[in-house]
Amino acid sequence: MCITGPKLRHIIIAFLRIDMTRELIREVQVEGSEGYLAFLDGFIDGLRVELGLSEDVASNVVISLSEAMNNAFLHGNNGSKDVPIGVTVYRDNDMLAFAVSDSGDGFDYDLLRDDLSDDLLDVPGGRGIFIMRALADEVCFNEAGNETTLKFRIG
Repeated sequence: MCITGPKLRHIIIAFLRIDMTRELIREVQVEGSEGYLAFLDGFIDGLRVELGLSEDVASNVVISLSEAMNNAFLHGNNGSKDVPIGVTVYRDNDMLAFAVSDSGDGFDYDLLRDDLSDDLLDVPGGRGIFIMRALADEVCFNEAGNETTLKFRIG
């Protein structure tokens, strides 16, 4: 399932398919500790230079990707430092995509809460997916719910 960013606030059901327009850029396994945050800046800065990303897109990627990796670490891998987080980066036409995967059982994305409802405004945490939706052009989850793909328009 994909959820579009702030410009288009409707839900799109996406079917996974092999697309010949996809170009693999990077595929890495990141240490499953809080060290992944240190990894992000250098990783994204390298992609920014290599792909000519604007500062705005690069900033949105860093924030969104850190939220996705945090969710993978805390929820998917239960905070285990021994379980890596997978990050696959690919270009799909005018979009740059980051697929973040964990080893967990996944979650039911149909049960996502409304993070801005009045009864949840004072609840700490739980804003990661909201932040990703606000900054990425698309946020997609695989059927199992253990992979989040963030897509950013770059062309």
